[in-house]
Amino acid sequence: MKQAMASEARGPSQALAKFALRVRKKSGLGTREQADLVGLTTSVWSRIERGKGCSVPVLILLYKHTGRSINSMLGLKRPKKRTG
Repeated sequence: MKQAMASEARGPSQALAKFALRVRKKSGLGTREQADLVGLTTSVWSRIERGKGCSVPVLILLYKHTGRSINSMLGLKRPKKRTG
């Protein structure tokens, strides 16, 4: 049971890591330059790219910088609309 919970917790962090790496590669910047551009420390950006996760305020900074929804950055599906 604990293993299943641990793997679920890594899912969004890994999706965020892939997203952050794509953002940086697309910009053509290094880790330090990308972190400065977003308003983060190099250490925090590096942790994100390594899949170590981040805080909610950091997610909000990433949202403001990229315009992507937090759900999409975390690899989460959009909730289905309820009908009826």
